[in-house]
Amino acid sequence: MGLIKNEMTLMELLAIDIHCISIVSLCLIIYLTVHKNNFVTLFSIANIGQHCSKLFRLILFGFTMKNAPTWCCYLHAFTNFLTVGMESYIAMLFAFRLWLIITRRTWFIEHNKSMTYIFGIIIPFILSLFSILPQLLKGKNFVIPPDAENCITGYRQNAWQILLSGPFTTLPPFILSSIFGVHIVYVIYKESKQNVIKNVKKFSNISFSSWIRMLWFGILFGFIVVINIIGDFKNSFNMMLYDKPEPGIKGIGVSYCITAAVGFGVFVIFGTTVEAQKKLSRLKIFGYPSHIEGADTLKENQGFDNDTEDEFSDIQIHNHQPEPPA
Repeated sequence: MGLIKNEMTLMELLAIDIHCISIVSLCLIIYLTVHKNNFVTLFSIANIGQHCSKLFRLILFGFTMKNAPTWCCYLHAFTNFLTVGMESYIAMLFAFRLWLIITRRTWFIEHNKSMTYIFGIIIPFILSLFSILPQLLKGKNFVIPPDAENCITGYRQNAWQILLSGPFTTLPPFILSSIFGVHIVYVIYKESKQNVIKNVKKFSNISFSSWIRMLWFGILFGFIVVINIIGDFKNSFNMMLYDKPEPGIKGIGVSYCITAAVGFGVFVIFGTTVEAQKKLSRLKIFGYPSHIEGADTLKENQGFDNDTEDEFSDIQIHNHQPEPPA
C-alpha cells in the first residue's frame, strides 16, 4: 500500500483527508493562541507532529507499513510515542495549572514554565526513547522475527516496552487530570464563584470560562487516548504469559478516525468563539461577515458578563502587579 506500492485503500484516503483537515485546523489555532495561550499552542504543535507521523506512514507505506525499512519503523514509533505522550501531559497541565490557580499555590505558579518543559517535553521524550531503546542498542544485530507485524510500533519485543509506551505514558496524566478536575469542581462549589474568578484574573491572562473549556477538553482527550491503549494491556499480558508476539493492526477503525480528527475538535472548541472568529476574519479566507468586528461592542452594550469572554481577551489586573505568563 502507499506510494511505494502505488496503491491505496478507500479508508487510507479518508484517513489522509481527516489528518489534513486536522493540520489546517491546528495551524489556525496556533495563529489564534500564540503568545496568548501557550498551553493550547504547545498542544497544537504536538498534535501536528502526530498527524505528520501518521501521514508519513499512510502516504509512503500504507496503514500497516508492510515491507517498510526498519529505520522508518523506528522513526514512526518514536514520533508517535513522543507526540502522544506530549499531548497527554500537556492536556494534564490544563487541569494542573487551573488547580494551582484556584488553590493559590503561588510557588508552583511562578515556576509554571519549568514544569511545562519537564512534563510536556522531557518526560515524554525519555519514555518514547526507552520504548525502542533495546532495538537501537542492538543495532544491526537486532533480528526482526519473520512473522513480525508490528513495524508501526518499532518491533517491540518485550512486554515492558508495550506497557511503557502505552499505558504507563498515557494513564498517569489522565488519572491526574481527573483528580485535579474533581477537586476543581469541589473548590468552585465550596467557594464563591467571584473569588475563584478573582484568583484566575490575578494569576493568569486567560479567562475563567476558557480555563474550564481547557480543563474538560484535557480530560476528554485523555479518555480518548486511554481507549486506544486497551489493546496494549492485552498484548503485553499475552507476551508475558504465552510468549505471543505483538500483533499488527490490520485496518483503520473508528478509534483511529476519532484520533485523526482531534485537531478539528480543538478548532471547534477554541476556534469558534466570537473573538476567534473576529481574528480569523482578518485572514479574509473564511468569508466572515464584517459585522463580526463589532460583536464585542454589541455584547458589552447588551450587558453581558465579562467573565464569559474567551481566552483571546486581555484580562486587566487591577492590583498593578505584573502578570505572570499563562
